[in-house]
Amino acid sequence: MGDSGEIFQRVRDALDIVDVISEHIPLSRAGKEFKGLCPFHPDRRPSMSVVPHKQIFYCFVCGSGGDVFKFVTNYHKMTHGEALKFLAQKAGIALPEFRPQRDGARSDVDGRSAREVISETNERACVFFEKTLQSPLGRTGLDYFHSRGLTDEMLAHFRLGMSPDSWTGLVNAAGRANITSEQLLQAGLTKARSDGSHYDAFRNRVIFPIIDATDRVIAFGGRVLEDRRDEAGNVVEAKYLNSPETPLFNKSASLYGVNHAKRSIIQTGTAVIVEGYMDVIACHQVGVTNVVATLGTALTSDHARALKRFCQTVVLIFDSDDAGIRAADRAMEIFVRDTLEVKIARVADGKDPCDFCLTHGGDAFRHIIDNATDMMTFQWRRFATQFQATNSVTAKQAAVGKFLDFVAAAMNGQQMDPLRQGLLITQIAMLLGFPAEEIRGLLRQRGSTSAPTNAAQATPSAEPAIVQSLSEERWVLGALLTNPNLYRLVREDLTLALFTTPGVRELAEHVIGYFEHASDWSECSLADFVGSLDTYEGMVNLAITIQREAEQGASVEEKLKGGMARLHDRAKAVELEEHMREMTPEEQLGEWKVVRDKMKQGGNFRRT
Repeated sequence: MGDSGEIFQRVRDALDIVDVISEHIPLSRAGKEFKGLCPFHPDRRPSMSVVPHKQIFYCFVCGSGGDVFKFVTNYHKMTHGEALKFLAQKAGIALPEFRPQRDGARSDVDGRSAREVISETNERACVFFEKTLQSPLGRTGLDYFHSRGLTDEMLAHFRLGMSPDSWTGLVNAAGRANITSEQLLQAGLTKARSDGSHYDAFRNRVIFPIIDATDRVIAFGGRVLEDRRDEAGNVVEAKYLNSPETPLFNKSASLYGVNHAKRSIIQTGTAVIVEGYMDVIACHQVGVTNVVATLGTALTSDHARALKRFCQTVVLIFDSDDAGIRAADRAMEIFVRDTLEVKIARVADGKDPCDFCLTHGGDAFRHIIDNATDMMTFQWRRFATQFQATNSVTAKQAAVGKFLDFVAAAMNGQQMDPLRQGLLITQIAMLLGFPAEEIRGLLRQRGSTSAPTNAAQATPSAEPAIVQSLSEERWVLGALLTNPNLYRLVREDLTLALFTTPGVRELAEHVIGYFEHASDWSECSLADFVGSLDTYEGMVNLAITIQREAEQGASVEEKLKGGMARLHDRAKAVELEEHMREMTPEEQLGEWKVVRDKMKQGGNFRRT
């Protein structure tokens, strides 16, 4: 291995794949392995296995699999360089100065990807904002946070900051740190004037760094402390400002506070969603740490997919006013088609979660969460109130139609178990005075015309065909991947010409190349091998499958020797048939007699 390969191996050896994956999705022990819902396809039953003694994961539905690097790169959409930095930090390993290029991704800054450049620029800017908050230039911001009841510990925990009241405060500081104006612009930290110069985008705002689940600063949110108005009294700047979308930041898929909430969400199986930055921070300050917020946007299907990786229950906490109800409706429309259990809660007295938590404490807020109303009951109560509050036939019909659409969507999304479905249908029938079967028919009719389609459904990947029978070709490769030290027994006789099955032949080329480039076969492993198959997703799946097959049953070494013998017999038989095609019938008959006699004497020649 070269220097790059050695550092990847060091990091891989220093980590337990179970620990890393369990920080991202809930896992439960199943014998010697662990099971969890696969995050790479819509999974309703745990179909992903994590195998500690091999340090690999594998999904038997969508075929995703590989080592710890493969999981992190796929889960977080990272380059291999980003994954190396992320995992090395977890392992406490200092990286050398080289820039790993296993992924082949480059940008115009020292070979780094655009996401790496933006991440590093954001990190430097975050430190600048933090220091400014604690300086005389940030006094107004510090006073604001303290006036809202936040402690200094929470300010540091969430890395809150302040952008100075200067058009070029960050621009000047970045220049002194050798950060170019182009890098600031690419990260959305500055804006360009018509003359080509740049100015700070977040001037004179308190700063909320937006940090992803891997602790990267991906963007910023800024809040003005007082409205800025023109001479006519019109507000000229938005109260809140977020970074623009970048290769690192997708606003519609990001959640504020997820870096601190992730572990608690996995442990409790529940994510609580509030509306603002301050709501999140206040909840965490009083010990309710499974709380996140959207970034000033309505909940999206991307948010639902992100949350589903961590939990099965979501509690939505919205204001009690009309805007809050509309936001809850939009959120339920997103979640109703998924398998997440959704509950709705409201904070008493019209307070927001921030003020409520800081006034009443964490236990009172947990009580609100624990008593949240499930989505169906919430909608049922609203429907019943609307239906009974009017004598208008048209209004009643509209209320019935809206609720039936909602229930039908839930049924199509498999949100509702049969018992609950039956009870709800009975309730609707009693309220309307219709037979239950008629209600059931209406729901079926509405469901069939509005059944959700899911473009993310797992589809067969364009990968090498996997033959289900354990052939001699698979025996050989599976045995070598199970026990790499056995390569010494077959090295002289193992050639690519022995492999003829499509897909398996391509895998054999990678296996042989892997062992030939290894300095010590005892250090080779399945995890290291699949980690080397950066862009060969089908190969990863095939390698894991045949290795699992090979370790079952008889001795791995016996399978290797038997498989090699059969492969050589087959090769000799093919060579013989090609030779005989050039013979006359009489010559062929004589040749077959020689072969027959050799076989009787215990030779290896045989027809296939």
